[in-house]
Amino acid sequence: MPQDAFTIRYLTRELAGELTGAKITKINQPFPDEILLYLFCKQKTRKLIISANPNLCRMHFTEESFPNPAQALSFQMTLRKHLSNGTVEEVSQDPFERVVRFRISTKNELSDYEVHPLVCELTGRTANLLLLREDDTVVAALHTTSLEAERRILPNLPYPPLAQDKLNPDD
Repeated sequence: MPQDAFTIRYLTRELAGELTGAKITKINQPFPDEILLYLFCKQKTRKLIISANPNLCRMHFTEESFPNPAQALSFQMTLRKHLSNGTVEEVSQDPFERVVRFRISTKNELSDYEVHPLVCELTGRTANLLLLREDDTVVAALHTTSLEAERRILPNLPYPPLAQDKLNPDD
């Protein structure tokens, strides 16, 4: 079933109700385009799979177990560094876009609180998963682009939101 902004709106509401206040206990990357988050919420551990596969981008809870690669990928290691033991403060959707944002607060090496948005673009061919700083600069992305691309997604550059000249259905 294709996911449009309206479907993702209901998915976001369901995730927000379930995951607000959840603690990230483990982060795996079983496949190159998928991240598996283990979240402790409401006295049980839930597994949230986020796929940025161009053919099947999706986000859902799963009970299935996936094999973990012998060597961790760099994106997984970056997520572990910045999000391990973090708390999901908020799950939101960009207005009428296929973009879901997780606002995650963590402590850094100096025990200072940091907030990292985890942005899931469920846009089909251009699907991506990005870790941002609080000022919306990119820390890491599952799929990066080149400097010549119209929409540059590279570390330490500002996050370019999906710019589309569309009317808001609420207006």
